[in-house]
Order: sequence, then structure tokens, then C-alpha cells
Amino acid sequence: FFLFTFAMRVMSWLVLVLFVTCVFMEPLVIDDFTVGANVQSIGVTLTQNLNITQGPIINTSSYNQRGSSASLLGEERDMEVKVQSGFSGRRFSSDIFRVTNDKFQGEWAVANPKTSIATYSVQYDGMDQSFSLDIDGLGGVNFLDYGDSLMLYINTDLSCSLSVMMFSSNGAVCTANVEVSWYDDEDDSYYYVPLKSFEGSCSFTDIGAIQVDLTTNDAIDFSVQIMEIVSTSKPSATPTPSASPPAPINNVDVVIDDFASGADKQIINVVLPTNVNEDDLALQFNSSYAKNNCSGLIGCGRDLKLVVNYGNNNELFTSGVYSNPGSSKYPAKWILTSPRNSAGVFSVIYDGMDNSTSFDIKGLGGIDITANGSAQYFQVVAYSDTVTSFSIYIYSLGGGYCYLEDIQVTPDYYGGDVVYNIPFAYLHNNCNLNKVGSMEVIFHYDEALDISVKAFQTVH
Repeated sequence: FFLFTFAMRVMSWLVLVLFVTCVFMEPLVIDDFTVGANVQSIGVTLTQNLNITQGPIINTSSYNQRGSSASLLGEERDMEVKVQSGFSGRRFSSDIFRVTNDKFQGEWAVANPKTSIATYSVQYDGMDQSFSLDIDGLGGVNFLDYGDSLMLYINTDLSCSLSVMMFSSNGAVCTANVEVSWYDDEDDSYYYVPLKSFEGSCSFTDIGAIQVDLTTNDAIDFSVQIMEIVSTSKPSATPTPSASPPAPINNVDVVIDDFASGADKQIINVVLPTNVNEDDLALQFNSSYAKNNCSGLIGCGRDLKLVVNYGNNNELFTSGVYSNPGSSKYPAKWILTSPRNSAGVFSVIYDGMDNSTSFDIKGLGGIDITANGSAQYFQVVAYSDTVTSFSIYIYSLGGGYCYLEDIQVTPDYYGGDVVYNIPFAYLHNNCNLNKVGSMEVIFHYDEALDISVKAFQTVH
């Protein structure tokens, strides 16, 4: 618990101090796919051609394990494969597998053949040993006790759409479609779906059942390795009386960039002088900013890179740091824009005051971005008008490095900023966050894009 002074009143000899207790919500694991791994498996193999007018072929499976609630909500997973059309001999499969990587230990894996239509489902409604939906099977879980977003880590070799349905015990339902993107060299992504973006009348304080459906009409290899409710916003605050106040602690530990330094000075605005095709050499445009005795900018230097892999003549690309009038909370922002029919990357590098986009992996000199172990998350505050992704790379003194790629960025349902809290624990590889020598953040684009990043910091 982190205590902040909230109010103070003095009445003669009595001093009453009221504090705000800020609690960072622990996530609620819906499924980490370790329960039933390498055991639960269903499939359909067609023995003859199936036409959609003939009606579906359905196979189901249920697996439960008492005492597994920390890994499987409701301690049971129900699965269904519903094949609507396909050719004789084609196999449709839905499996729970154990995986060996540095973050996740299980996955729900789907394999669908070409020239076919099928729906693959997982359902969470308590221990009923049936795919028949029990809308109160989970007993009314309050998701808002755990966060404000559904988070999934998804691997796919084809773009697709995932349908998520949540049911309250009175039968009300909320739905959201998760548009899963695939890029040529990127197939793993975190997807954050704000609960307020769901449509329908369910109550997220009373969830009795969940169902996730993947419907596809093409060959696809698809997997989900974690599904949980997480907090992507700042910790909640509730007043708590206390007899004696401790020293105030700020939720933000290390400001990496608040973009106030260099605002309206560090700007790349490029109108392409010619067409850039996929087979051409990419165009790169750079800008560097440094200032002694700065504040709100780690290492007092920022290097921007704008890379165009393809784009059309006379189209405008922007990567610039601008002031943000009217906002005292976020006084500046990094704006990224790209036109339609274009692709490339936007990059910001923090490696000290070298005034160069040449990477100095020791440029920060070994800064502790954990604030002596306090911070547990990277926090990025951003607005986006479309779905895209970004990656974070950290290089520490001594040669270690770590990274997290393809962090999904989604538009806010109401057109506002989204706060992304990214646990240090999700970083891949090995680095020392207590001795950081340099950092890079990369945003990818392959279509028209309008993003503004308003804060990059570490928090607890």
C-alpha cells in the first residue's frame, strides 16, 4: 500500500490526518492454459465434403481441476469446434498445449484448413462438464476489482477477428470484437480491450460466464497464451484514516520522457520527393535534441528516427515533439502521422546527449529506472486513431539487453488517451534495469496513422 496525504484539519489540540490509499490492482487470470495442457484436445476430421447448407459438425470437450482457480477461472474450461464447411479429409483442431518460452507456459492453439468455415470456442462458466452455457457458473465475479481491460497475448499467421462475450447472472451480455492483425515479420502481440468498449448491458461487477469465439474461413494457425483482466489506468484511491502520516510517495518513479523538453523545436516533417517502393532502399530522416540540466527527459537527450519503407510522392510524414496547450497534466506530446499506402517505423532513442541517432548503448551511464526497486511497470500514455503496435528495447551496462515487442495500441472507445501499464516481468531476455545504458521505443505503421504519446515513465 502506498500512502499519500489527503487532507488535514486542525481543531484546537486535535489533528486529524486523512490519507488516500492507492492500490495497484492485481490482475485476474481467466486462463493461462497450463491446466489441461497436453491433455485437452478436440478435433473434427471430415469423412466427406461438407456444405454449409447441410448443418455443422460439432465436437466438444470439458476439462476441470479443483484448486486451479489461480490459473483457470471457474476451475473448468469448455471447448467446442463447429465445422460448417470443408472438403473431405480436412482436419480442424483445437488444443491446449504446454509451451516453453520465458513468459508463458501454455496456449490454446487452433489450426484450421484452407477452403473451409469453422468456429472455435472456449467457455468459462464453472464446473458443469458441459458446453451448455451456465450464465451464473462463475458466481458473479467483480472484474472491476482487478482492472479495466481484458488483456490477451495472441500469436497468429493470418489476420482475424476474435469475439468475446461476457454474461451477467441475470442474462445480460456484453460483446467485443478483437481485430487481430498479422504483419510480415510480426505475429505475437499483446491486445488490450477496455471493458468500457464492450457493447451490451452486462455488469462487470457481476460476471457469471465468458465465451471466446474464433470464426475463420481460411487456413490459419492461431494461439492465445494468456487471457486476464488487468488495470491499464492509474491505481484507484480510497480515503483511509491514519494516526500518523508517513512520507508521501509518488506513483511515478522515473520520468523517461514527458516531451516538454524540445517541444516545438524537435520536429521531422517530410513530404516525400518521390515514390518509395518496397524494392527501393528505405528513406530515413533524423532529428536529435539535447539540453544540459534538463527535466522530464532521461539522459537529457532524445533522438528521433522516421523510416519510410514505402510511400507515395508528395505525401506527408511527421515525427515531432509539440507543446500540448490546455493540458497541465500532459504539457507536451510526441506526434506521429503517416498517410495511407505507406509503411515504416517511428523510433525514439534515449542514449544521452550525443546529438546523433548512432546508438550509444552506454550513453545513459547506468541509470536505475526502477527507482531502487520501487517501479514495477513501464507506463505509456497515448492516443491513437487506429490499431497498431510498439516495441521497447532496453540495453544495460555490461552488455545485457531485454525487450518486449508488439505491444498492441488500440483506440479509446471515447476517443481519449489510453494508459498502458507494461509489467517489467513481461520483458524477454536478460538485462539489468538498475543500470540502463540506453533505450529505444519503436512504433510500426503500415497504413494511415495518427498517434500522440504524452508520457513514458516507470511506475509502481
